[in-house]
Amino acid sequence: MSKTISFKTYSAKPAEVDRKWYVIDAEGQVLGRMASEIAKVLRGKHKPQFTPHIDTGDFIVVTNAEKVALSGKKEEQKSYFSHSQNYRSWKKTLSKRAHTWNWGKRKASTSLESEALE
Repeated sequence: MSKTISFKTYSAKPAEVDRKWYVIDAEGQVLGRMASEIAKVLRGKHKPQFTPHIDTGDFIVVTNAEKVALSGKKEEQKSYFSHSQNYRSWKKTLSKRAHTWNWGKRKASTSLESEALE
């Protein structure tokens, strides 16, 4: 006699999801490694009840984001591009200046207080 074992796939329901808040201190953390861990928690892949089509992720607050570390020579060499969908309208900014750049208004700002006042 053979016994048949049947398993059912668990699918989380939105009402069953238990969400938590996490506060992460980014001071001295490497940017890419920290970003991949944050993405995993935001998506909910760290939970055993992860379901791809249901939002099972948690909430995250990142503090000291301006003090994040870049590995290697990325501080001097990495660049970011932005454009407005017009021909030849792209802008290039090095990462050492990117933390002071206000991407939405296309002008450099010196601190968070000046962005809050605008």
